[in-house]
Amino acid sequence: SAVRFTMLYELQKHLPVHIRWVGWPGIYPENHREEEKCRQVCLEHDCIPVFVNKRDMTHYLSFCGQFLRPLFYNSSLFTQQTSEWDREQWLNFAKVNRAYSDAVVRSMAESNLVWVHDFHLILTIAQIMRKMR
Repeated sequence: SAVRFTMLYELQKHLPVHIRWVGWPGIYPENHREEEKCRQVCLEHDCIPVFVNKRDMTHYLSFCGQFLRPLFYNSSLFTQQTSEWDREQWLNFAKVNRAYSDAVVRSMAESNLVWVHDFHLILTIAQIMRKMR
């Protein structure tokens, strides 16, 4: 993945392309002030943070790891035990994808190219398209 991101930065140097990153900053701000401080630091680096609470992120990551990863990688780990559908994890997975699509739509113009990376954000694409109509 790092190689692909480096390629995007190099592309930006040689073509009239502006790249803006949208993603979870890896922290859980405790208040609005911390969130705004993080947002400002991120914006200085062309990043738009997506803030998700710890509980939602835990369920989101569990759904990705326990259900989607084995499914997409045709893993032998996808057994009856790991393939059970957890409704709460699914709802939080959809909620986190919605948070990403909201952040993308707020910051984009209709002519922008959007690159959604990895299966973790599989719902984000459809959500962005619905919101842009």
